[in-house]
Amino acid sequence: MEERFETIHQKKIVVAMSGGVDSSVAAALLQRQGAQVQGVFMALAQPDLVEQLRWVRSVADFLKIPLTVVDLAEAFQREVVDYFCASYFAGKTPNPCMICNRAIKFGRLLDEAGKTLGAELFATGHYARISGDRTSGYRLRQGLDPKKDQSYFLGLLTQAQLGRICFPLGGFRKEEVYRLAVEFGLAFRQTAESQDICFLKAELSSLPAHTKLIPPGCKAELSSLPAHTKLIPPGGKAELGSLPDFMPSRVQTKLIPSGCKNQPVPEFLAAHSPGQARPGPMRTLQGQELGRHEGIHRYTIGQRRGLGLPDVTPWYVAGLDPEQNAVVVGKDADLWQQEALLPAVHWLSGQPPALPWVGEVKIRSRHPACQAEITRHEDGVRLIFAQPQRAVTPGQFAVFYEGEEVIGCGEIAK
Repeated sequence: MEERFETIHQKKIVVAMSGGVDSSVAAALLQRQGAQVQGVFMALAQPDLVEQLRWVRSVADFLKIPLTVVDLAEAFQREVVDYFCASYFAGKTPNPCMICNRAIKFGRLLDEAGKTLGAELFATGHYARISGDRTSGYRLRQGLDPKKDQSYFLGLLTQAQLGRICFPLGGFRKEEVYRLAVEFGLAFRQTAESQDICFLKAELSSLPAHTKLIPPGCKAELSSLPAHTKLIPPGGKAELGSLPDFMPSRVQTKLIPSGCKNQPVPEFLAAHSPGQARPGPMRTLQGQELGRHEGIHRYTIGQRRGLGLPDVTPWYVAGLDPEQNAVVVGKDADLWQQEALLPAVHWLSGQPPALPWVGEVKIRSRHPACQAEITRHEDGVRLIFAQPQRAVTPGQFAVFYEGEEVIGCGEIAK
């Protein structure tokens, strides 16, 4: 059964809306299929919260669907932002989207959609697919568009969550979604992709003066848009005093702190966790000190830029030692490894397969899948790669695939 579209007629489906083309088209597609569609918007820590809310409201008004704003700022701060910062200071490179999808978007927001809004299904604009049923089990599969597939970021979802979700765009390619937006007469703007760090992205008011608009109902041809056109709602930058009256009063006081907009990650981390950034040694794998660093939160495995270590061949970050507050550097040959350790693994079916298991693994969202074997280890499970992999990074997730199906995932420890 593919996305349960044959059974959605007259079902109440709540769509998580961001104002971007994907969620807007997802809502319009479900509406065309005969579903009773309602929009919901998560108020988190977005730097462009005011503008984004104005835009989402304009899309909902155009589709003639109700829109509810859910204040999840405190939960997002506690479960995503705090995790994000703590990981960097522990020498890891986190994946906040994985945690947000499990705990916030398909956790608290999904529960809110069901309990408060009466949703029978919850939809988002993710490029992924769900098949199966309660009896046989639900299966998470890659989106049809390999360039936009977001199944990696959904690897922590459970059977209970998968059974309440649908992804209307899973069977489309991105260019088809843009054409559908034009066909529906939807306004849309370029927004950060789901895998980008939403609480650090640029505010809309900082867009260049030549930014163009497509108002709702406009039938402009896609070919007439400049390659890097960004779209913003009429009215431009909103002042705090002009916050829409449908916003919860608590959200109006939970905007990201002044000075955090457009910050690079290291500066955001230092502002969020004052006193944790400490200078320390920069050492080779053999223990020779080559220089000093300004805090391990500024580095990730495989990093070359910003080390300040001139040599005949480049130096790279080969490891981070939070106990010694040291950045360990090496040459390119030192970045390749045959194995990785995962202390815990989440299996989407709820049951682990027989081990050892052999399949494809992605060790980062944009990393090509590679063949690997999973075996038991006293500290969790061990990944053994068929070919050595470069820059295996603690804090990132290894996601396992059997064909196009996501089988499970786990956070890389080393």
